[in-house]
Amino acid sequence: MRHAVAGGMVVLGLWAGGAMLALGQEVTGKQIAERIYNRDDGADSVFTVKMTLVDRRGRERERTMVTYSKDAEDGLVNTFMQFESPADIKGTRFLTLEQRGEDDTQYLYMPALGRSRRIVGGQRQQSFVNTDFTFEDMERRHPDDDLHTLKREEKFKEWDCYVIETVPGEGRDSQYSKSVVWMDKASDVVVKVDFYDQRERHVKQLRVNRLEKKDGIWTAMDTEMENLTRGTRTRLVTLDVKYNQGLDDSMFTLRHLEEK
Repeated sequence: MRHAVAGGMVVLGLWAGGAMLALGQEVTGKQIAERIYNRDDGADSVFTVKMTLVDRRGRERERTMVTYSKDAEDGLVNTFMQFESPADIKGTRFLTLEQRGEDDTQYLYMPALGRSRRIVGGQRQQSFVNTDFTFEDMERRHPDDDLHTLKREEKFKEWDCYVIETVPGEGRDSQYSKSVVWMDKASDVVVKVDFYDQRERHVKQLRVNRLEKKDGIWTAMDTEMENLTRGTRTRLVTLDVKYNQGLDDSMFTLRHLEEK
């Protein structure tokens, strides 16, 4: 996925006795954030994903969705998502048009309303279709939008990681005061993120459970977001993924979003 989230949405071998890019040159948090942002994930992609919502009692509800992403000519990424099942959410669609230096342009189409609505302002902090992701979580932030500090190196599961702390840059609003990001050094894939609210409370955690190489591209195949406050989880399992399919630009338009 080209966002912070696997399956269509998240977010983001150079060590030698410390954080070193080359002899005498230290790695910076900004450089690591740039590696995450610029990681090769193809010119476009199509993900088929099973989404499982788990409530605080452990009860599960399943959904399926397909997510299409494509690089734009200006280096940004556009994303179109459509839910396929169950019936109560089938036909719900979501369009993200990435912007430079400002919030992404996001539209949510609800079949019952027969029209789309733009997600603006404080709505970005709301839950994305009753999941543990918010609309803000569905966007990809440019490294220049935030401040990044390398904190340490450590293992998460089987992955050797850089750990960076990211805080919003001047003039960039966020529901989070900071996030702590674990990036696998070998693949440049984000495998864990801790999210902190404006009161510095650890409120959410994103975890990758499985990575696989598909068409030569490292891909998060099993990811979950846990809401530590509510005790709920949203799990995303990639059922199928295809890269470099030659997707048409017309897919990533408001007209396509609202097609009957």
